[in-house]
Amino acid sequence: MMTASTEVVEKASCRNCGREFIGKPYRFGGGAWFPKTMEAVPVNYFGGYVCSRGCDVQVCLNMLSSMPGAGRATSLDSGCETSVARNWS
Repeated sequence: MMTASTEVVEKASCRNCGREFIGKPYRFGGGAWFPKTMEAVPVNYFGGYVCSRGCDVQVCLNMLSSMPGAGRATSLDSGCETSVARNWS
């Protein structure tokens, strides 16, 4: 059994840049909030928290590029565009 002093507590973080938020990591469920404003952190189209529009777009491009047979993505598909617009409007 771990004690409070040796227990490692994971924090929610941006899927692209690693910026930390208040809350649990995305994979554990629940929400995350920006520390200063206490606003909810948006979730990327493919899952995971993102701290800015730029990080949101970069994660989408990275995920689209990693699809089998896709090649390097240079633009967002309609699902990603809709998600980014909704997150940062």
